[in-house]
Amino acid sequence: MYKVLHFLLGYIRIKISGKDALLHINTLHNEKYGFWNMEASDDCYLISCSVKDADKLLARLEKAEAQYEVQKRVGLPFAVYPYRRRLGLLVGFVLAMAIIYASSSVLWEIRIDCNGDLDEKQVLAELKKLGVHEGASIKDIKIYETELGFLIRNPSFSDIAVNVQGTVAEVKLRVRTESPRQEEKEEGAFDVVASEAGIISSVSAVKGKPVVKKGDTVDKGDVLISGIMEGAYGEYYVHHAYGSVKATVFREFSVTVPLESEEKTYTGRVEKKTSYVILGKSFDLFGSEFSEFDMADIMVAEEKMQVMGVKLPIVKQTLIYKEYMVTPVLLTEKEACERAENAFRGYIERETVGEVINTETECVYNEGLGAIVLNGTVELITEIGKESPMTVLPETE
Repeated sequence: MYKVLHFLLGYIRIKISGKDALLHINTLHNEKYGFWNMEASDDCYLISCSVKDADKLLARLEKAEAQYEVQKRVGLPFAVYPYRRRLGLLVGFVLAMAIIYASSSVLWEIRIDCNGDLDEKQVLAELKKLGVHEGASIKDIKIYETELGFLIRNPSFSDIAVNVQGTVAEVKLRVRTESPRQEEKEEGAFDVVASEAGIISSVSAVKGKPVVKKGDTVDKGDVLISGIMEGAYGEYYVHHAYGSVKATVFREFSVTVPLESEEKTYTGRVEKKTSYVILGKSFDLFGSEFSEFDMADIMVAEEKMQVMGVKLPIVKQTLIYKEYMVTPVLLTEKEACERAENAFRGYIERETVGEVINTETECVYNEGLGAIVLNGTVELITEIGKESPMTVLPETE
């Protein structure tokens, strides 16, 4: 502790030589001058003295006509002296060193390593509930309780290891993986029925009896694979039928694009507000978080602060406001139709599952709506079979 304090405050190393060197050392001691770490050699003595007491001690040696010289100057004040004219850099460095010294007993950073995908913000929030967060006292962190509590609260993870080294917590996570196993089917009488109308393209029954074939046309609710099967002697057995039935289906929808609308246009003006999060506590450098802009999008940028490559427990947060205006937009029928076509293609990419065979669209102007209306049809091959409990069971003798 004293070594750190002496470095922060600064000290000088003084060499006192000559036949009266020991006498001068005793004089300084008897007159209560502050010095330490005295070393003796053949013809001299070395002592250390703080910057604060150096002038008085050297003046006393000068008055006693002692033979002395300052061998070296050590500590923060001498390291930053060349930068005395750059006040901002000096203040920032001193502040950083003060934070480092004052916060060496608290957690600065949490590093997460995982073998799979995870929501890092959610994980950090869960750890914070268990007492592990930036600014937490290291001596108060209970590793075993944290690991056990995290796994209880987050069953999607199979293992966690928390290792605190210095002011950094290394957290290793393993995502739980389930061994693949065959799907268990619910007991009872089930058919596979059509979820929508279509023309059958393929039937594959895992269990049950297919009652349709390729080329058949079916309506929604028609039985495709029956759970009723006849035995060799005319008896009937009821099963939970399942399998895959694909069909060509036709789906229709419409898109409406008004010819008169409003659009967001950015002005290029940007406003920034900065705050610093130090050991989990926020310090704002602005009076209000509200922007001077009437309409603006808000983004948040975060930057971990560093000094000479060492990460500090300080996060710089910047609120960025991008001003925009809402302006009226007039579209031609051609432009509106192009927008509707783009929406149609987006629908196909997002919503359709299966192989798209063909698409047809038609754009018409609707005078009452003052808009272009696109009517679209998608032809595709997709799975239509779904399991459904039987409503009628076979008669038994």
